[in-house]
Amino acid sequence: MDESPSKVGTGLAWFGLIAMVTLVMSRAMVEHDAFPWWVSDPFVFSPPVIGLTPTKALLLNLGVVLSCSFMLIGLLLRKERVGLISAILFLVGVAIVAHHGFHTFESVLEGSNLLAIVAVLYVASCAHKLGHAQQIIAAITLGFVLVLVVMGSYEMFVIHPQTIASYELTRDAFLAARGWTPGSFEALAYERRLSQPEPIAWFGLTNVFASFVGAGAAGLLVLGWRTRTADRFSMLYLLGGLIALAGLVITGAKGGIGAFGLGLGLTIAALSITRIKLDGKAIVAMCGLVILGVIARGFVGERIGDLSLLFRSQYMVGAMRMFFGDPIFGVGPGSFQDHYAWVKPALSPEDVASAHSLPFDLLALLGIGGIALIGLLISIIARIRPGIESNDETPGPDRRQLIQITMLIIAASSVVSIRFGSPAMDMNLLVVQALGCALWAGLALMIVRRDDLGAPIRWAMFAGASVLAIHAMIEVSATWFVSGMLWALMVGGACTTSGKAGESKPRAILAAVVLGLIGSSAVFAMRLPSIMAWENELNLAAAPAIEVSIQREALGGQPSPELNGLEFDGRTIAIEHLVRAAQIRPTHMPTRIAASQQMLWRASVLESNGEHKEAVKAWDRAIELIEIGAKASTGASGYRWLGSVWFGRAMQFPDDPARMDWLDRAQSVWMEAFVRSPRDPHLALKLMDLAIEQGNTEQSVAWAQQAIRLDEQSRLDPLRGIGEDDLMRARSLLRSSP
Repeated sequence: MDESPSKVGTGLAWFGLIAMVTLVMSRAMVEHDAFPWWVSDPFVFSPPVIGLTPTKALLLNLGVVLSCSFMLIGLLLRKERVGLISAILFLVGVAIVAHHGFHTFESVLEGSNLLAIVAVLYVASCAHKLGHAQQIIAAITLGFVLVLVVMGSYEMFVIHPQTIASYELTRDAFLAARGWTPGSFEALAYERRLSQPEPIAWFGLTNVFASFVGAGAAGLLVLGWRTRTADRFSMLYLLGGLIALAGLVITGAKGGIGAFGLGLGLTIAALSITRIKLDGKAIVAMCGLVILGVIARGFVGERIGDLSLLFRSQYMVGAMRMFFGDPIFGVGPGSFQDHYAWVKPALSPEDVASAHSLPFDLLALLGIGGIALIGLLISIIARIRPGIESNDETPGPDRRQLIQITMLIIAASSVVSIRFGSPAMDMNLLVVQALGCALWAGLALMIVRRDDLGAPIRWAMFAGASVLAIHAMIEVSATWFVSGMLWALMVGGACTTSGKAGESKPRAILAAVVLGLIGSSAVFAMRLPSIMAWENELNLAAAPAIEVSIQREALGGQPSPELNGLEFDGRTIAIEHLVRAAQIRPTHMPTRIAASQQMLWRASVLESNGEHKEAVKAWDRAIELIEIGAKASTGASGYRWLGSVWFGRAMQFPDDPARMDWLDRAQSVWMEAFVRSPRDPHLALKLMDLAIEQGNTEQSVAWAQQAIRLDEQSRLDPLRGIGEDDLMRARSLLRSSP
């Protein structure tokens, strides 16, 4: 009677594991598009939508959580034991995540992603209970680095020069579509980043890329070394490790290279020192030392040249200020950047969306939930013990089934990646990705073809997890949309033992975990219809822009009355759909800003056509739309844009009787923006110019002094300052004042 539930449980657990790994790898091979169509003005510059849009990303996150639930239910039917403390920490963490998803719309996407990451971490730490599951995870994740290296190399040496050439040809249209002016901070920052050839694959960030190629290099080198006398393919493992190491070197990421060195060194020490058993506890200690090193770097300040760790110490300070501001619930997923602008240290020039350190991110975002998840992470990493045989491992799939499962996961995730990336892929890129996937499949096949690699696999995963855990102390790999779940799979999958269940019944603990996971995911599932409706309105708003671009291309870019009329009508349609999108997602400022930009474009056309009353209505409507959103949001962006609209109106209509009132309103909202972002020299400069327009010499001088002071504080990144010409204006104003 007991065998039937156990058999069903094993099948369900394997189904959940296979589905979860497939979705995680698919997520890692698809880009993320947080604001489809409207990051720039699609009527001016309309690149295709690629990657996962918010609706698809939320569905994938929920699919990952559901897959994790299936695996846990399978383990429940098998009457498996899990640690009581770890289960409690997990439940506290996901409860706080769900709390934010329930109360704050803007936490839904980031929150569902964080929930999926935590679910993968916890479930992957139980994978050792299924025979050969760790071997499959190792084959899939370590082999994946070959795809990354192939794609990254192609990006650096082929795509990057093409992108630079294309940007030079379309620079003005590209900047105009984003509302940037040549020479502005946004344009200069973008061009600085664009000028640097960097491998990013689907991650979008070089340092995240470096995390995984570094982890893969360490894991494959250790696997090759450990199997050198027992496996004729050991040289191929070593070759794969060297290829991954080359991928790490071309990134030039100092943090990634350092994490690789520390992680591989820790593994070599654990293999070499027999008197002391170094295991996951040593990884935890090394992570702690890295954090202490970053904190110490913060105390050193500007006295040494390299600034990357200094910046990270500043992010940590800001994160701790957020934590102490709300130690119970934290600021919530997706809210870090708005709050950081408010609490960042004086010399921090950046407004970042992450603390670039997993523990500090969790503390800032989730409060006590963050403390719980840090505890869970420590407990999982501490249970990585590669030097012992796993007592939990049960018979698993045979060799043929291992190969079938591995090839199924690789094929499915590769097809998903090509499907979503195809709008922006030419034949060359398709061939390159296919080559990378073929190498991935070949290396993975070599790892799963034997069923006696238990100890070498555990050591390889220990090495990879060491690199990832250490680098996560100074980077965003563990929480990034595209990479977080893969990070959790590799770190959690390295776990080799279970925690103690304490006094409670094992099935009761697992049942509570399953219910907590399903209940938390249900909170985010309730938001799915709203996200779908919001995204649908964005698509409908962009549809006329596609038609305009087709007509413009047919005319060779030449203006015509028919094209102008088509564009005017198209933007009018886009406005209505964007307004509806803003009503569905009322606190999403980019949607409101995009809608207001279309309204202001329409107002300028109406004014030039002599329809002054209609133009005034368009101005008023744009202002009302932004004002509502600014009051509902926590950040400064809404007030910053609203002030620009009021100020622009005053500049465009200098003879209007309401001009001084408009300037007063601009001053009021820019002051509110400055309260929310008090380290921004650009806001101080705006307020200086506004005071000049108002004829208020005293205030203009005060704001000039403020702008100069804040510009000096941004010296660690000169591009964040206000620019030489504006700085000269501010200084000239001070010299001319009595």
